[in-house]
Amino acid sequence: MLPQQVAPAQLIANRHPSAVRVTRTDQSLFVLRHPTIVGDTLLGTLDSAWATGERRIALSDVQKIEVRQADKGETIALVAVGAGVVAFGMYLLACTGECLGR
Repeated sequence: MLPQQVAPAQLIANRHPSAVRVTRTDQSLFVLRHPTIVGDTLLGTLDSAWATGERRIALSDVQKIEVRQADKGETIALVAVGAGVVAFGMYLLACTGECLGR
């Protein structure tokens, strides 16, 4: 699936992401937590090893905003494996010595 081109304000209003990766027009890149749009400004909490606190960026200075999206196939596989492990564990708990060749 190809990336969709959506305006930052529309993306944040529609998806309500907990965090976004922002690429500015000067190519600097950072992650904003709890992003919101107020007027023509992107607001959020900068949380990195180098700096913390609120960050305000004019939308005209934003080149791209990216949102992490879960891989559906990977999620299904993890759930299936987890269910298998739980089922096997329940079998072992319910099993008497004869199940294990004792």
